Amino acid sequence: GRVLSTPRPAIEKRGTISMLQAGCSPFDKPPAVGSCGIARHVVRFFSTKIFNHILLAFVCVIFVSVASAQNHFYVASTGSDSNNGSQTQPWRTITHADSALTLGAGANSNCGKSYWPGSANVGTCVHVLPGTYSQGEFATSHSGTASQNIVFICEVQFACLIRGTATGGSTIWIVNGANSQVIGFDVSGSSTYGIGVCITGSGGCPNVVIGYNHVHNLTGTCGNSPGGSGIGGKDAVNPLIIGNEVNHIDVTSGGGRWCHGIYLGGPHGSPSGR
Repeated sequence: GRVLSTPRPAIEKRGTISMLQAGCSPFDKPPAVGSCGIARHVVRFFSTKIFNHILLAFVCVIFVSVASAQNHFYVASTGSDSNNGSQTQPWRTITHADSALTLGAGANSNCGKSYWPGSANVGTCVHVLPGTYSQGEFATSHSGTASQNIVFICEVQFACLIRGTATGGSTIWIVNGANSQVIGFDVSGSSTYGIGVCITGSGGCPNVVIGYNHVHNLTGTCGNSPGGSGIGGKDAVNPLIIGNEVNHIDVTSGGGRWCHGIYLGGPHGSPSGR
């Protein structure tokens, strides 16, 4: 007669673990305990919707943590405003950076600069590389939020030379964006005002910080009304002016009672410096 061969059972695979790899027959009834029982439960787990949901949640956590990172942009005197603002493709002007930046997640940060103690809720750092930046008036009007501050910071303190070329009662750098900070620049030029906080901004431009800058040798005449100052903010709300060096305001006419090193006229201002 004929000898009938018993076909070899196919290996059952569920998920990434086979039952035969665990030393169990796929035709055995699953024992309540023991290695085969554990293996069956592991296989069933990896092939369930529960596992898929856990995996999806894990991926979402990774995505959210990446999407909510602090943003960093770069400006260089040799850059181009047609670049993307990255460290290898910096922008050319601070005003373009102001219009093109996006807000990141706020965190305690000094933007990587040891000369600045840092601040809470820094969402975006605009790193300005050493060099000379000249134009009539600089104006930054992009507002951050209370939890996402914008920081314009010189990579090397006082090595970013901001040079205003406008004359008369002009301002070299006008800060009209709320919850923004200007840190570590050297500001000088032919204007009457060095850094002006909320000169034309709406709502008092609250929570602006002007810190650790050197404002000096302003050649505009401030001896008569409306005067002038190294750092000023007539209508600024809750500004913090800290750690700045201000000297030689109105070197043309020798100054007068309308000339000020730091002048704040809005509520809750807090000036300090030299």
